[in-house]
Amino acid sequence: MLTKILITALVIATCFAYLRYQRGKNTAADGQTTDSPSSGSKPTLSSQFHWLAGGLILLTATAAIGFFIYNWMDNHQVMTVNIINPNSGDKVSYQVYKGDLQEHSFKTLKGQTIRISSAERIEVSEAP
Repeated sequence: MLTKILITALVIATCFAYLRYQRGKNTAADGQTTDSPSSGSKPTLSSQFHWLAGGLILLTATAAIGFFIYNWMDNHQVMTVNIINPNSGDKVSYQVYKGDLQEHSFKTLKGQTIRISSAERIEVSEAP
């Protein structure tokens, strides 16, 4: 996910640099000089592009940070895992972080790794 965000930011920065280069090249070829806009005039396309690019970068960064916080909180939710032996009906309970649950194994809060056979039944619920 972080790689996608960095690639997107790189593409935006590259497009910005290319457009700036082309604008400077066209201005130099026409022999025009760039004057800064007066305080009462409309903002130019370039300044609007700056605000748009900055807003998109800010929005992307905010979304990425929000996603990482949500993912971290979701993975650190405490779950109760009950393993039921099909032969005897015995039930053993463990406390587990949601992010540590895998298909046939999990790691408890105390650091113990439990592997589950295909015959055993598993019940997962939120911890009280």
